[in-house]
Amino acid sequence: MSNNSGSDNGIFYIEGESSLVINGFDLTPLGLELPAALDTVSISVSAPAPGSSIDLVVYQDANGGSPVDATLVYRQTVSLERTGVNRIALEQAAIITEPVVWVGFYLPVDFRFHADRSGPSVLTYWAWTPASTFDLASLSSAAVLGPGDGSEPVGIAMDGIARITAEMRTAKHDEIGVALPLGQQFVAEVGQDTSIMQAYENCDLVLYDPEDNSISADLSFPLDCRIAPEFEAPTAWANPPDQILDMQRAGNLYKIETTLREDQHVWGRPSQLPVRVTHCMRIAPGDLERAVIGEVRESEQWGEQWHVLPSVRFNDIVCAEVSVANYLSYFLPRTAESPPNVNLTLGWTRVNPHPLECGMEARLSIPVVNTGQSWFETNSGDILIVIEDFHVATSIPTTKLEMPINTDHFGPGVRRVIEAGPIYVESFAEDLHRLEVRVDARNEIAETNELDNSWSTEYILAFPAGLEECFDRFAPVEEEEEEE
Repeated sequence: MSNNSGSDNGIFYIEGESSLVINGFDLTPLGLELPAALDTVSISVSAPAPGSSIDLVVYQDANGGSPVDATLVYRQTVSLERTGVNRIALEQAAIITEPVVWVGFYLPVDFRFHADRSGPSVLTYWAWTPASTFDLASLSSAAVLGPGDGSEPVGIAMDGIARITAEMRTAKHDEIGVALPLGQQFVAEVGQDTSIMQAYENCDLVLYDPEDNSISADLSFPLDCRIAPEFEAPTAWANPPDQILDMQRAGNLYKIETTLREDQHVWGRPSQLPVRVTHCMRIAPGDLERAVIGEVRESEQWGEQWHVLPSVRFNDIVCAEVSVANYLSYFLPRTAESPPNVNLTLGWTRVNPHPLECGMEARLSIPVVNTGQSWFETNSGDILIVIEDFHVATSIPTTKLEMPINTDHFGPGVRRVIEAGPIYVESFAEDLHRLEVRVDARNEIAETNELDNSWSTEYILAFPAGLEECFDRFAPVEEEEEEE
């Protein structure tokens, strides 16, 4: 992109204090679809200021006009040491989402640059603070800000436009999410070909890019996915630098799995993939517009922690670059209407004996975990765990045990095993039964997921060993007669 015309040059210089010189570009007439990636900037130098570190800056602006309210989206320290056109490839593309972009440099004293001779223009702006500096992230902090058309407060009549140009292209989907703070979904307005994405056989709502993990024979590695029990969900959370995230997990818990060769392993990071692999999720309609993807990373210092990833929505899928073979899920930013960040769920319960024997004692070991991030309270100070057995054919309940458990036992991430029993099932022998365990059976707690509060197992109720009928635990015990 260039605002320049003609080949004649004027020379302008910086004196007194460092000054910002930026050119404005209106993207609308160019027909460039947003988001766009700005990856290269050029300036025509008449005389450098040797040894100076110079800030290259990119701003975007929603309303055009003065850049006083423009937002800084990129900043990079560069060196401009030669005369003529200096072309700088940005270390990371600046993602532009607004229709006006301002590009330029915070130039040191004695630096000289070229401008064309196209006539008075408001497309080049200057900014400085006498005998001092100002905050490049806030152009309103500059004591002087205005166009180089001879008007005040700048008072510089350039009679042309600075020879500062930029190169832009359509943003790639793995670049777009980086433009926003973590936890905030980016919506891609430009079309992306997602037809290459392949669904996992056992996780049909999760898709991945098969080209990412088969770049070459040296880098290829298999990927698989399973839906993991909610009880496995890690609860520790990693906040990015300078940001506190308030998120809650939603949807299924997935486990991405792989087998790596010894030379593909990263020391100290057993789940690290050799390359990042694009993954996308089909999100529940009510969550689609807010969902972002998170992955679990493991370290010796912190153990397993959730990390939210830069996430981009394309139509009905949300995508991110996944770096580990581990747990994967999606998250929602919490709002005032969100339920408490609490989720009680049950793990695989040990039943002894299994299958149950008619009339005989059975006991259960029930794993319970709060996979949310918050403590909770109830009016009674406890939650109710209910164990109930049903005859499957008739749905008739055969036995029931209720156990109140103090809420203090279930802080964020706390896993406890509740020992329960005895229970007795004494009817419908040699028929199919279903043994159910329910936590928060009185439904006293508003949770992020109300569908994972139960566990069940089916079995055929057996006669006790050596008997052809149910054991009657209430029958009087016959005393053996003593022989004379």
